[in-house]
Amino acid sequence: MKSIAQFSVFATLVNTILLATLIESCGGQSPSGNGASAGSGGTTTGGHGGHGGEVPTCVDLECQQVTCDNGATTRVTGTVYSPALQSPDPLPNVVLYVPNDVVVPFQPGVACEACGSEISGKPLVLARSAFDGSFTLENVPVGQNIPLVIQSGRWRRQVTIPQVEACVETKLPAELTHLPRNKAQGDIPKMAIQTGRLDALECTLAKLIDVAEMTPPSGDGRVHLYRATGKDMNPPLPLSSQLWSDLDTLKQYDTVLMPCSASSVPYEIPQQGRDNLRSFADVGGRLYITHAGGSWMTTAPEPFPGFIAWNNQKDPASPLSCNVDTTFQKGMTFADWLQHLGVSPIHGQLSLTEPQWYIDSVSPPAQRWVSSSSPVTVQHFTFNTPTSAPSGTQCGRVLFSNYHVVAGGEGLFPSTCPAGDALTTNEKLVEYMLFDVTGCIEPDVPK
Repeated sequence: MKSIAQFSVFATLVNTILLATLIESCGGQSPSGNGASAGSGGTTTGGHGGHGGEVPTCVDLECQQVTCDNGATTRVTGTVYSPALQSPDPLPNVVLYVPNDVVVPFQPGVACEACGSEISGKPLVLARSAFDGSFTLENVPVGQNIPLVIQSGRWRRQVTIPQVEACVETKLPAELTHLPRNKAQGDIPKMAIQTGRLDALECTLAKLIDVAEMTPPSGDGRVHLYRATGKDMNPPLPLSSQLWSDLDTLKQYDTVLMPCSASSVPYEIPQQGRDNLRSFADVGGRLYITHAGGSWMTTAPEPFPGFIAWNNQKDPASPLSCNVDTTFQKGMTFADWLQHLGVSPIHGQLSLTEPQWYIDSVSPPAQRWVSSSSPVTVQHFTFNTPTSAPSGTQCGRVLFSNYHVVAGGEGLFPSTCPAGDALTTNEKLVEYMLFDVTGCIEPDVPK
């Protein structure tokens, strides 16, 4: 239970920081407060005024907040879920808020956004989901059709709560609180993926969002496929070289996924491509890499030098017993989440299939998440970019997984993806980490 208590303290600290950022962005106006609309079981605490030049004491939905008797509050609770099509898992670190103004559209293209700046609509009340996805919004406006925003980075869904009663708890159903599966449900980050022969990560994405959102770059899906050494489509996909050889093309996307290709197939990214990928990350882009999908990072001159000990050895036996690094709060939350899902029978431990021995160790600014002791390998790590920038001013992120997720192969997407919609253990890690890498950029170790 210690880790849960630690999360509560951490979540309170993060929410305080986020609220302070939002207050500053709103010109000093607090995004929470008392309102002026009567509701059953409560009394009004403000009014529009406006007589004799008086300044209104509340604005819009703020006027529907009420003061309850005997310490009660108007509370909305629920659990945030991933958009997975079958048995979606709860998600931590998702922001939920009631907006008191228009929620503005995201500007297209990669952006260097400070944590909190991607939130709009002058939040009136705000909460963040815990390790088990649960959340509680306090002092929610009373009435019908109360708007609610559910957001993780540029994943954003806007829903309407049919009815909020005063001074009691309103519990929301799961169908109302999952992140969007398609454009019709909300905002999805614009992503590009190069298909890999040994790790068909696109097949995992097809379990998380509607496959209709996965198209060639000429289509209107939120995920564009480029072919490296893996799956193709009909008509044929453009080669992935068209993605990383042009920085302007990369900048059209929020996130680029580079799963493992195949060591038996000559496949190298030249210096210009490596420079482009680093520049993309430095201006706010997110890179999700698995195994040899990151071989370009090992080529001299290394784009991110000095903190990754590369060591391409024979694959360890599968499954591999691994430990979650719980020495930093985000790692502790991850360990809590894995145990909550039953992936970790013992807190902080899990078994990975298809492990690779590509990395011995990492040092700051990289943060180790998952590792094994026999052999000594790092199976998962992250770092924020630009790596030379002070912590707190960074806005890009690189995530590296040293294991394969889905058996690859060639053929046409999605017909040659493995059958079944349920997420495997490795895919559950993808589910969690996809929202980490695309979410609000924070230091892995908060100061």
